[in-house]
Amino acid sequence: MNFTFVFILVLTAGLVHPRPWKNTLDKRHRLYVRIVGGHEAPRSQYPWQVSLQMLDERGHREHFCGASVISPSQVLTAAHCLFNRDLTKVRVVLGAHDGIHEEDSRQQVVGVGGARIHPGFDINSMTNDMAVITLDQVAVFNDRVKAIRLPSEDEDPDEGQSCVSTGWGNTNMGTAFIPPKTLQAVRLSVISHEVCKNKLESFLNVDETMMCAHDFAGGKGSCTGDSGGPLVCVNSNGPYLAGVVSWGIVPCGDADHPSVFAKVNHFLNFILADDSNGLIQ
Repeated sequence: MNFTFVFILVLTAGLVHPRPWKNTLDKRHRLYVRIVGGHEAPRSQYPWQVSLQMLDERGHREHFCGASVISPSQVLTAAHCLFNRDLTKVRVVLGAHDGIHEEDSRQQVVGVGGARIHPGFDINSMTNDMAVITLDQVAVFNDRVKAIRLPSEDEDPDEGQSCVSTGWGNTNMGTAFIPPKTLQAVRLSVISHEVCKNKLESFLNVDETMMCAHDFAGGKGSCTGDSGGPLVCVNSNGPYLAGVVSWGIVPCGDADHPSVFAKVNHFLNFILADDSNGLIQ
């Protein structure tokens, strides 16, 4: 079976595109048609989930990445989601569940006041794939919009722990993009850095800025359009943002290739830094 490395985002004009996907689906793979392998998320269960959208020439919004609310004025996403983007055309949609492209009074649609891409981000190696967006107006917290807790420096999920990845990305393992009508959620098991590195070393190096989660049976994982979205784990202190969806291999959710996330607690100094430093307008 042939595999292709992809950035897990919706490919739109203005981005550096990965190599074209290869149609590597077999009969078994066609059975799986979720985030992939997930289910519709219960409404308001993940109030930190954000949809990043681009305005087209007609003013219509198109989802391209996910993000997570970390404060009333900031959301966290992947650096590659903002790479070569015109931020004046980006809209940050909070409190969405279904109809993410439609007008909905329950959603909060705000612009980008500024953004910081990690200075060490490398589009070729996908290292330091982290960015902070500052909203151009403060979000109103309610039952649909809340912040997710950032971890402490030593707060790591245990190997084998089940965590949840959410997003509106491709529900198809292969090349055809099948967007979901509602927010999808999937449980993935955290795997060791060594195991992940061994499984993906022929594609990219899994370095210390990354963590991995997987379903060894296959058919579950993050996919195109889920980039920048959250991987949330739970411990005795409650839920926390462990990872940000970064990259993976097509077919999404393949049994041999884990989903890769930027490791949030590695970036705490960057995330919590003064926004006036490295601000991109």
